[in-house]
Amino acid sequence: MNSILEQVEWGKPVLMFLDQVKQIDPDLPALIHIRHSERGDLKSLNSDITQTGLEVSKQFGKQLPRNRSYRFYYTPYSRTEKTAQKIIEGLHENRTQASIQKTIQLTTMRDEEKAEINLKKHWDDHTQIRSWFYKWVAGHYPPWEMSSTLDAAQQIAGIMMKNLDSATPENIDVYVTHDTYVAVCIFHWFGLMIVDWINFLNGFMVQFYPNHMRVFLIEGIMDVDYPCWWNF
Repeated sequence: MNSILEQVEWGKPVLMFLDQVKQIDPDLPALIHIRHSERGDLKSLNSDITQTGLEVSKQFGKQLPRNRSYRFYYTPYSRTEKTAQKIIEGLHENRTQASIQKTIQLTTMRDEEKAEINLKKHWDDHTQIRSWFYKWVAGHYPPWEMSSTLDAAQQIAGIMMKNLDSATPENIDVYVTHDTYVAVCIFHWFGLMIVDWINFLNGFMVQFYPNHMRVFLIEGIMDVDYPCWWNF
């Protein structure tokens, strides 16, 4: 019988990403940053995860490498928390150590009510949230509503690298956030364009070397230079 990841329409990129993760360097900690699992109303910033999303999250956890110890962080939304909890359930079924560390509070969205108004205003059924995201990248939203995407990328890097300071080689820090935050990091950390939008449970893994970052994406594994502002 096929796994539920093979049955959902958005599952193939997730399986491709999980396949790349298997090639992790065993001597270094890693950082995984993914979008939460399937949710309901895409036009609402507060919609919750679906039953399918819960089931797929558990399957995701069961397919992560077993010989590691996982630390989970998520934003203060039900859909990210439930995604993390279900991934941990899958890891625990494989007798893999995993635990929730804490929520992370990102202050990029300074006026959530206005942000949701803009989301619905700029929504396009073909591009969906990308229309809103690219206007954010282009600076269409004033700083009292949204910080810039570069500011967001730097804020996220600061939080994640501080947490990674306490990691041991077997640790993988897993961040369950949102498609826009994953996209912000891919663009500003690695200097890569977002060719295919970040679907549910998709994202990247990265390991940090003295002179470069090794990035694991569905498209493949690549080494990239640190951006000029990276000083962690």
